[in-house]
Amino acid sequence: RSDIIAFGEPGAFQWSGRIEADYSDTVLRQLYAYKSASSTPLPYSYLGYSVLIIKSKTRDFNDRSYIFVASAPRASNGLGEIRFYIKRFVSTNNFGYDTLQSIFQLNNTNHSIPFILTGEQIGSYFGHTMTAGDLNGDGYTDLVVSAPFYYSKKPSHGGAVYIYYGLNGKYSNDRRQVLFESPIHSRFGFAIACIPDLNKDGIDDLAISAPGEKDDIHTGSVYIYLGSRTSQLTKYTQKIVPSQLLINSKQTTIINDFGFSLATQSP
Repeated sequence: RSDIIAFGEPGAFQWSGRIEADYSDTVLRQLYAYKSASSTPLPYSYLGYSVLIIKSKTRDFNDRSYIFVASAPRASNGLGEIRFYIKRFVSTNNFGYDTLQSIFQLNNTNHSIPFILTGEQIGSYFGHTMTAGDLNGDGYTDLVVSAPFYYSKKPSHGGAVYIYYGLNGKYSNDRRQVLFESPIHSRFGFAIACIPDLNKDGIDDLAISAPGEKDDIHTGSVYIYLGSRTSQLTKYTQKIVPSQLLINSKQTTIINDFGFSLATQSP
């Protein structure tokens, strides 16, 4: 079995960014590195700000079992992008090497273009954080992307989280859900994490933080959403705030930015 590690390099090539993946054998004796060289975004796009490796259970995308996902939160004139890559073997002049190449799709005029998901609001930092899991129990991996600086006055929203429900290893706006929960300046989605089945129903669940949301004298909250086989994610089932954690404590510490980062147990 080979282990895979992906690295984001958002400062490479005048901040255009790059993603690099390393393959190793079972005892980490040797690393095989290859880099994404095709369809690089414009300078200051920050490609690789967040990276994911998704295992394609159906081996889609030209029969490649791993999909490499990288965000570029300043690409597309500040809207942000999510780009997808697969490992390919390239042979030139009797010399071959592995590389990461963009996944392409046909547009309306049957031209091949890179497969990209694009954000909705300039400066929202679409792609700030990503996570993945099966949130509807259909056997396909769902992609979750945050935009913590999304802003709306009416209604009041401070951050957004986009869920792209996977189908045959592919993602599109047609199978997308957007979560808004916290008021302005909350940074809802600053950290996100798929949780391996909190309520033992066989479906992954989701935690989303809003470290800027006010809670009495503290700031920060974490929302818990339970996955469902019958519908998209509905209202959160639990909201964790600092005052709850200190209710039986004699400490007078003021907690700020609660939920700045999240971690779950590895499967």
